[in-house]
Amino acid sequence: MQILINGKNTDLPDNLSASIQKRLEKLGDRYRFLQEAHVVVGKQRKWHECEVTLHVKHQILRAKERDADLGTAVDNTFDKLEKQLSRHKGRLLEHSRHTEKDSPTPLSELTVEPLEPAEDQYVPPRVVKVKRIDIKPMAVEEAALQMELLGHDFYVFVDDQSESLNVIYRRHNGDIGLIQPE
Repeated sequence: MQILINGKNTDLPDNLSASIQKRLEKLGDRYRFLQEAHVVVGKQRKWHECEVTLHVKHQILRAKERDADLGTAVDNTFDKLEKQLSRHKGRLLEHSRHTEKDSPTPLSELTVEPLEPAEDQYVPPRVVKVKRIDIKPMAVEEAALQMELLGHDFYVFVDDQSESLNVIYRRHNGDIGLIQPE
């Protein structure tokens, strides 16, 4: 696994860099599907931030934490990453268990018993609400205004110039991001 560690607006202590390197190598040993890791440790005003981006085959896992203490920010980031990796591994295992040979069980044979999932067991999210929307072509600025008026964190719309489906969303820092298909 390739590992890249950068400091942003701060000097990264050698012992912290070595500690991060060691933790990432341990994760790489435990989760063999990891390909690349990029770590950015920085400081903004009184907060220390740590962001780790892991490249997995066809996916990216990212965790970011900030705290007044740099060590705590790094520890919390790695805690988040380990949860994400555990869930990702669970998804991979669950996907590999289901084959086309498996025949679905009729609904009449199913029993409904609430199960308490184990802490490490992956439980796929379920769709609890379906919302149908009427999409009309509009400019990015109009979509941003609609998102603000609705009080949502994202908004799906058709761009009036490219006529493609786009998503506009609110970023953690309060700015707005735009997702466009290629």
